[in-house]
Amino acid sequence: MGSNKEYIERVIPHISKLLFEDVNEVMQHGETLVFGHNSELYSSLRAKLKPQQTVIDLVRLWPDYRDLGIRYHGISWG
Repeated sequence: MGSNKEYIERVIPHISKLLFEDVNEVMQHGETLVFGHNSELYSSLRAKLKPQQTVIDLVRLWPDYRDLGIRYHGISWG
């Protein structure tokens, strides 16, 4: 949006091919998923995680992350 969108279009126009509007598309194609906001929407994505995906969790979405069966890295929470 706004100046961010303008910057992307001007400096790194190819990035638009990598962006998705629908979170389900991201879950389907993403190799590494970074969660930086604790949202009910993101919490509900747990069932869509694939074994080959890596999760970088900055907000501790899933306290029982060891049961996810994926590569999971919690950063900045103890």
